[in-house]
Amino acid sequence: MSTITSTNAADSKITNGLADQATRAMENVAQGAHQTIDRVAERVAPAAAKLNTGVDQASAALKAGVDQFSTVVEGARNRVRENPMISIAVVAGAGLLLARLLRR
Repeated sequence: MSTITSTNAADSKITNGLADQATRAMENVAQGAHQTIDRVAERVAPAAAKLNTGVDQASAALKAGVDQFSTVVEGARNRVRENPMISIAVVAGAGLLLARLLRR
């Protein structure tokens, strides 16, 4: 019986030792993962800020372009409403000119 008890004690020591090693290994892996994530976050944050600034600038430029285009379209509509016959003559002349250019 003492042989079984000493074998069980030895097995228990080995098992506890392996469990401790596995726990330390997992803690090291977790710590390494946290450090890696922190380093990536430090590098990504400035890039994300630059990207956000670029998107904001592009959005503002696009909005300005849309506003300008809307102003031009509205001005053209007003001119057509004020002078419909002249508008028809200009469009017809542009059509004839385009037709001649495309024939060549």
